[in-house]
Amino acid sequence: MAEVTTVEVTDGSVTARFTVTYRWYVPGNDPWQRVAGPVTSMPRSGQWENRAIAGSTSEVRMYDSNLEHIMTLKNFRRISVGSTGDADFYGSGYLFQQYSTLTWEVISVST
Repeated sequence: MAEVTTVEVTDGSVTARFTVTYRWYVPGNDPWQRVAGPVTSMPRSGQWENRAIAGSTSEVRMYDSNLEHIMTLKNFRRISVGSTGDADFYGSGYLFQQYSTLTWEVISVST
């Protein structure tokens, strides 16, 4: 069984959506995939990991298919539809500019 969360990220006029899949009881990182937005906005897919920081906050580190760290979603814990936060984008050669700060919002959560 898995939980799939759809997230929208925005930087000015560029917007993209991706899904992160959380697979219960499966070792290793989980998959993510871009599902909407310009093809060149960000990588198409990869893996993600959730890293606990302190208390009730954490960050999600997203990697492309080559395992390059391309984005970090900040304060991505106990999420629900409408949750928002900031993200740091590290990828180069995309419409989202390298080292830019994006905003994220959870659009849907399903099991």
